[in-house]
Amino acid sequence: MTGWDSNVPANKISQIEFELTYFSENNQSPPRLMMFSLHVCNIVRSPDIRHRVLPLALALNLRDVRPWTFFENGMVGHVSMADPFDAPLSKAVHDAISRPGVLEGEDVTAHSAGTVICIEGPQFSTRSESLLYRSLPTQPPISVINMSAVPECKLFREAEIAYALVCMSTDYDSWHGTNEGVSVEMVMGHMVANGANAKRAVAAVLEELSKEDVKGVVGERWTMASRGGVMGLHKRDGRGVEAVGRLRWLFGEKWVDGGE
Repeated sequence: MTGWDSNVPANKISQIEFELTYFSENNQSPPRLMMFSLHVCNIVRSPDIRHRVLPLALALNLRDVRPWTFFENGMVGHVSMADPFDAPLSKAVHDAISRPGVLEGEDVTAHSAGTVICIEGPQFSTRSESLLYRSLPTQPPISVINMSAVPECKLFREAEIAYALVCMSTDYDSWHGTNEGVSVEMVMGHMVANGANAKRAVAAVLEELSKEDVKGVVGERWTMASRGGVMGLHKRDGRGVEAVGRLRWLFGEKWVDGGE
């Protein structure tokens, strides 16, 4: 999955509405979500262009054109974005896809490191932009570029969903001196191989997440983290009608109306 349908507002996605409602109403353990970005640009030299990166950090170069919060129109909530990806979930994903036979291709390797920079598409980067991204002093250093890490990571954090991203690179963007820039033909050729690897990765990750020692740590850090930020800022009678409806949608009527 590389991003949501651009014709649908990010905070109205039916699949996520179903998942959030299910977990809130059934009082399940924290939901976990892994996403694949099948087309990202590689900002570092790698033995194989189709290397896999599970980023630890996120940098933005967006123009604020995407809806990226549930907490608006009568409500304000602050959540921590210091660590945008859930570390236990990312580790579980990395362990799963690093098993022999999961990722096919010569020198294809999974890396759990680096920063992903999210840019506004659909255009690819200019050569100057690409070189700029390589030079930014982020910690950890920027390793890949994509167009769909935001608003997903922000919305999932507000919804208290553990989130991990697998970036599957297809090209060297425009910085690499040995190519003429990114083309659709170049990207599509690598995306076919990435898609096949992603299917095998899903099966491996599901097996890893079924382990009891993994279940107990993934997502626990975010339980109540978002709700606490909202409740501490607003009295009940100060919330807008639309805001209350959104809270009920996210966390269930019992919690919102009963204060549990």
